[in-house]
Amino acid sequence: MRSVSFVESAPAQISGTSLGIQNFLVPKTNTLVIGGSNSIWTIPPGWKQIDPGAMLFAKFSIASGDGNADVNVSSLAGEGGGLLANANRWRHLQLGLEEVDQTGLEKLVSTFDANGNQATLVDFTGTDSKTGKPARLVGAIVPQNGQTWFYKLMGDGQIVAQQKDAFIKFIQSANYSNAH
Repeated sequence: MRSVSFVESAPAQISGTSLGIQNFLVPKTNTLVIGGSNSIWTIPPGWKQIDPGAMLFAKFSIASGDGNADVNVSSLAGEGGGLLANANRWRHLQLGLEEVDQTGLEKLVSTFDANGNQATLVDFTGTDSKTGKPARLVGAIVPQNGQTWFYKLMGDGQIVAQQKDAFIKFIQSANYSNAH
């Protein structure tokens, strides 16, 4: 199994501005570089990397017409709360849906291979708690070498539908190596 390696390196300089140790896209390669290390993912066309903030590993924005969607990536040690707790948090807090029990959740999930790891996929439609607009959330949870990676595509239902396959391929492109 592989995991992500965080490499401390000298701050990058672009136009005289220090970026420090940050996530950034390498121009014309469409790959994400984390703090100067090797590429982690292949970024689908049309995804714009944005500041992930304090709790996320990476964040992307997808805009099309009047709609938009975001992709969030986070990672936690161990199970990170587990599938049921995270699915219910996404359902209830982010989409205003009722929580489900384990039996109900099993009817709502599918799995796929994510670079040698089994990813669990959920797909929910509800109302975005921040905007009050209809929204769709496709989330994937990937346990990998003692960590759990959480991937979430959420926003305008049409954009999420258009980007679902690209989202899965993005997850499958993950190149985890030697986390410490």
